[in-house]
Amino acid sequence: MLKILPAFAFLNDVLRYILNVDNVGKQPKITKFYLQGGRYSGKSYQVRGIFSVLLCCKLRIISYITRKTLIDCQKDFETLCDDLKLIYGESFFNANFLITQKPNFTIQYGKYNKIIFEALNDERNKLEKGGKLSARTWNGYNYILIFTDEANEINEKLYQQFRDTCRGLGARKIEFFASNPWNRGNWYIDKCIEHLPENVDLLGSKGYQFRLDKDSFYWRGNYRVNHFIKENNPEIIDGLESYKETDYNTWLIVSLGLCGSVSGQIYIQQLTKALPPTAEYAYVNNFNYMGVDYGFSRSKTCAIFGSMSMENGVDILDEWIHLNEEEKGVRKLSRDEQIDVIIQFAKKQIVRYRKKILAFVDNGYNDNEFYELWNSRLEKHGLTREWLEFFPAEKPDVNMRIDVVNVSLAYGMLRVNKLLTPNLYQALTYCHREKKITRSEDDNLKRSHEWTDEINAMEYMFSNNWDLFMYSNKKLL
Repeated sequence: MLKILPAFAFLNDVLRYILNVDNVGKQPKITKFYLQGGRYSGKSYQVRGIFSVLLCCKLRIISYITRKTLIDCQKDFETLCDDLKLIYGESFFNANFLITQKPNFTIQYGKYNKIIFEALNDERNKLEKGGKLSARTWNGYNYILIFTDEANEINEKLYQQFRDTCRGLGARKIEFFASNPWNRGNWYIDKCIEHLPENVDLLGSKGYQFRLDKDSFYWRGNYRVNHFIKENNPEIIDGLESYKETDYNTWLIVSLGLCGSVSGQIYIQQLTKALPPTAEYAYVNNFNYMGVDYGFSRSKTCAIFGSMSMENGVDILDEWIHLNEEEKGVRKLSRDEQIDVIIQFAKKQIVRYRKKILAFVDNGYNDNEFYELWNSRLEKHGLTREWLEFFPAEKPDVNMRIDVVNVSLAYGMLRVNKLLTPNLYQALTYCHREKKITRSEDDNLKRSHEWTDEINAMEYMFSNNWDLFMYSNKKLL
């Protein structure tokens, strides 16, 4: 018998709605369910469960479970067969279900109802050569259900094409998605975070959070909602809980189910264990930080502002970007004008957060008088070095900088908000490690690290604190 966990009560509502024959032909108010959960949250099992129940109802229902590869489809097919045997009994399963494996893994009950397992990848569906998915027409059916597990692995465009091919006269379509926490910058992860921002307090106490937005339902949870694990495998719970004391970053990502990073093309996929910094780095909590990449002709001047703490790493909170060329009516600023604007940008942060800012400027000039010029202009804006002070930025080897930033992103020790700093977010998403010959060879869809001013400015924030980040990630470095 299927048991719906309390945190998944919305799936009970789905069952009741579909099984009510008075709703046949009506458009459901909620047609998309986006689930994101940490390890052992039970999200995939619960969705497969309602598919198992609906497979045997009197309505005509066609269901799809989609994965990236045929191997994944086969694993889910075998798992669902085992689930059906537990729900209905093995003798009933053997007598009433028709099992086929070609051309797709399929489980059929009665004359009409089926669950079809479909692999969605460019190679199998031949989209790279301009091919299109063939139509899946189900006239006379009441519902078409689609469950895309590990949605972050599926190409968004490919899924949309698949969804559009699934149609039938009078059939109502309901879509379900699920994914483990993964890197930000992925279409599915970004969609979930945009509509349901991560709430650490709720995930740490209640174990889940949700939000209804028009015709879409968003849910995020973790192991704490899965009572089956608590009852049958308490040692798993103990292991997940222990990370809070032994490896806080792993606890946030693996246990609570928070996402790891903004994902760029140069992102490190295989993570190593990060070590927490020792008390000698506690001084970083006393200041806010700003990195400035001072542009020359035809390059940007970027100021990136954020907070830093020994315990929680870095939050990027604001940005100021100026393109140093005449374009679309924007007047080119002189050096002194740029300095004044950046000081005003910093002053706004001082008023907001009431904390001194240590600002680190690109050291390409190798001229201490250049930085003293910045400090000498503070008085003009009603500031002193007690509130804002400029220093030359330290620039370690580029590969080391990339690796430190990537691992910090992955473990949630460096957090970038798409709404607060859209330019930096985009730069991280599209940045490549390769150095181009000239800046003009870069484009917005494939920026090399060497010419990505926003990321360089962010890295300058870490000046005088690179050893903190290297210590935190020294297993990698």
